[in-house]
Amino acid sequence: MEENKMDKALLNVKEVCAYLGIGESKARELLTKTDNHFTVRIGGRVYANKIQLDKWIAKCSGNKVEKRRPVRKRVKKEETDMGMQMM
Repeated sequence: MEENKMDKALLNVKEVCAYLGIGESKARELLTKTDNHFTVRIGGRVYANKIQLDKWIAKCSGNKVEKRRPVRKRVKKEETDMGMQMM
């Protein structure tokens, strides 16, 4: 009998790709970040704890993209002094 791969507790990189619908590079990037709680390291390999990964997805799915504030151009003091001299 073949085990359903998505019923496993730990997912390898390829299984994370299939589960999240992302590429291998992005999956490895997510798994190697130190600020997530779903990465499990066993020897030199990385796995995702499926339960923790699901919690992370639920937490992130409500996030809204923050609008960037316009960057103000810094005016050098010399430019402001020169502008005043021209007046």
